[in-house]
Amino acid sequence: VTFEYLHQGYSRPTLRFNDVDAVLTLDSETPTNSSVTVTINAESIDTGVAKFDEHIKNADMFDVANHPVISFTSTSLTQSDSANGTLTGDLTLKGITKPFTLAVTFNKSGISRWSKLPMAGFSATGTLLRSEWDMGYAVPAVGDEVQIRVEAEFNTKPPAE
Repeated sequence: VTFEYLHQGYSRPTLRFNDVDAVLTLDSETPTNSSVTVTINAESIDTGVAKFDEHIKNADMFDVANHPVISFTSTSLTQSDSANGTLTGDLTLKGITKPFTLAVTFNKSGISRWSKLPMAGFSATGTLLRSEWDMGYAVPAVGDEVQIRVEAEFNTKPPAE
């Protein structure tokens, strides 16, 4: 999970979360019945600059001391064609839950060459206004609009032995 924003009009830094867990319940017969839940460890944010990591974790932004988890729970999926659709769900940031929508592309499903188990891959993008989640620090000097990008591969868990 990565995101980017406009920094004072100069650049579009890309930040990422290094600790993300997601569970996909895939209904291959009727994909619109599928669902996903995502949990992100907010402490795992990685800007590439240690001093900025400290700043972005404070109360002005993610406030990880009081809100250590970011979550997304899907509420609906619509298909525009066999590979594309819209995933809507509840996004919780800093204890504030609001609807959030992602444009989703189904990339591929198949058998993992390593585990020999089924897997599926997806790409998704969405845009939010960070001020709507009490993260409006430095707006408008630093852009309010944030582009989210998700690249995900879901693997079937091996059967219990």
